[in-house]
Amino acid sequence: MFRTSFIAIALIASGSSAAHANACAETPEFAAHRTSNSSVRAQFNALSRGEIRQAIHFGEEAVNSGTSVRHRAAALSNLCAAYALDGQAERALTACNAAVEARPDSWRAHNNFGAAQWLFGNYDAADAHFSHASELSAGESEIVINASLSQCAAVG
Repeated sequence: MFRTSFIAIALIASGSSAAHANACAETPEFAAHRTSNSSVRAQFNALSRGEIRQAIHFGEEAVNSGTSVRHRAAALSNLCAAYALDGQAERALTACNAAVEARPDSWRAHNNFGAAQWLFGNYDAADAHFSHASELSAGESEIVINASLSQCAAVG
């Protein structure tokens, strides 16, 4: 299951289209952040290659470096995804919450919080974050796919 989720990250990073939303997804999609900060950039690249432990390493490095709020929030949102994909629920949800607190206007942070919540079986919380992400930036492929996931789960 985590490998499938990571493949979704790789597709997102390479520019996948919202066309995937036509079928019901099995797992949510994360939206990796990429910034000009070298640690966040390395974290993004590690996530894109499926190197979850490396992504965690670079994310923790970025968070602890005293970087700007923008870069810290991106690193936290990526950590949210990496920890979730690694099955570390408590760490994932802590990072997700910190990312949303740091940048409440970040659709990626809300999307990733929702995706992590979904993976850990918290579907109502996931739906709330997916909805908020959609309010912030409707039409992003990850948001469309995750909204479809929620709708398919409600029907099926």
